[in-house]
This record gives sequence, C-alpha cells and structure tokens, in this order.
Amino acid sequence: MAKNEKKEEGKKGGKGSKIIIILLIVIILALAGAVAYFAVFAKKGSTTKTAQVQQAAVQSNEEATYTFEEILTNLADQDAQRYIKVKVSLGYDSSNSKLKSELEDTKEDIKAPILESEIVKILRNQKAADFSDPKKVEEIKKQILDNVNPHLKNGVISNVYFSELLIQ
Repeated sequence: MAKNEKKEEGKKGGKGSKIIIILLIVIILALAGAVAYFAVFAKKGSTTKTAQVQQAAVQSNEEATYTFEEILTNLADQDAQRYIKVKVSLGYDSSNSKLKSELEDTKEDIKAPILESEIVKILRNQKAADFSDPKKVEEIKKQILDNVNPHLKNGVISNVYFSELLIQ
C-alpha cells in the first residue's frame, strides 16, 4: 500500500507542476502580446502639429472658419457617372490673425485656389458610398487636412466641415 500512496502523490505533484508551467506560459504569452501591441499600435509620445492645433482649438472652443465657394466635381464611381456638390469650410484657431489674412489674401500669395485644388483632388478620388460611412468621411477630412496644411505658412487648419453636401 505504501507504493500506491507514493505513486498517487507523484501523480498529484506532476499535475500541479504541469498546471504551473501552463499558467507561466500563458502569462508570458499575454505579456509578450501586450508588449507587441504597444510597440506596434501605441501612439508615439510626440503629437503632430495638426493634432496639437486640433486639441488647442477644442480646448479654447474659439474657432474661425474659411469657407470656399460651392465645389462641384466628379466622383470615382465606375458603375455610373456621379458627382458631389459641397461647401467646404476649414476651421482654424480664431486668435491666429496671420493665418486668417493668409487664407483671405487676394493680392500677394493667394492660397484659396491652391487649397481648393487639393480638396477637389481628394474628393475626385472618392466614391459616393464613402460619404455614407462616418468613418470614411472622417478619413476624407483627415486627408484634406494633411494635403492643405503643408501649403500654409502662418498656422494650420484644425478641422474640415462639409455643408450643403449633395451626391448625385
């Protein structure tokens, strides 16, 4: 009987150590997964200039806008001829008078046609269905920000607004 008791104790000890090893492996894999996630997907410590301006505009809640004339352009749909008719407004920090004068300048360094051309270029690459998906609309607005801001010398645009949006 002593032999049977020792065998049972050995089996119990073996099961316990196997469970501990499995738990350690699971914990190590979980930690490795967490480290990999943060290494790949986490935002970097420094924010971009546009992100800083957007945060400042939201915090100050004082935003001015520059609105373009109505834009009418074709969309990229292949199945049918579609077009978009939209008014686009660019939001910026209202305390930045230099940016305001740069956007509204009509004599020296005229920005409006350049900025409008960038907006049209982005809109023409979209499909009608893209404007029914809120996430895609936000991506379009981000593309506009990314393409418009490099042309500005005295500040950055923090928001893009669509109004009078019509897709035919």
